[in-house]
Amino acid sequence: DNIGNEETSFDARYFKIDQNTPSSFITQPIHNGRYDYLDKITGTALDPGTVPSGIKEVRIIIKDETGKYYNGSVFTLSFASLTATQIGSSPYKWELSIDTNAWSDGKTYTIISVAYDDAGNKEAVDTPETDSAHNFVCDRTDPSSGVDFPAHTVHYSEVTEISGTATDSLGVSNIKISIYKKSPYGQFWNHNTLIWDDNISDSESFFTPNYTVITSTYWVWTTTEVVLNDNW
Repeated sequence: DNIGNEETSFDARYFKIDQNTPSSFITQPIHNGRYDYLDKITGTALDPGTVPSGIKEVRIIIKDETGKYYNGSVFTLSFASLTATQIGSSPYKWELSIDTNAWSDGKTYTIISVAYDDAGNKEAVDTPETDSAHNFVCDRTDPSSGVDFPAHTVHYSEVTEISGTATDSLGVSNIKISIYKKSPYGQFWNHNTLIWDDNISDSESFFTPNYTVITSTYWVWTTTEVVLNDNW
């Protein structure tokens, strides 16, 4: 001070500098996935560097295909983001519960996660096909399939091929068929052993036939695995 007294104790502050940008990763939904009733968005987050300050929060941006933002109740033109709940650490895990009524059948949505750390650093808002930005489609309409040949209740001397189609407005991913021999024993065709089997369940009897992808939404399938030429 002004007369020469000197402080014998002192106050100290220790701090660290964290200039590294945190990052987040979406684990659900998967990019370009199809979901009927998606009720949770999940992921992880990381704050890199030798002296990370730690993840403070992860915010989720949900957009529909018209560019509107979900605010937790409705989609609106005004920007909105929702705070995810931390459910784990090492690594930091997060989730956001969503009312399944938010999604409309056949519509595409974009999910973007943005991480913030305790030093104020913010992850950049990314675009789809990256770890922190995924698209998904709400698909609540069942696909359909049909048998083209043989025709129902018609008599044949021999059937060497069974064929049909499969369709879905958003794209077919697989098709399975089951062949049932009604009389005299009520047997299913066993695709693995290539015999008629009365010990196999109806669910176990389904197998994937040969198919041709005409378009992503229309497939034609056939099987020549079973030759039907006995009296039954």
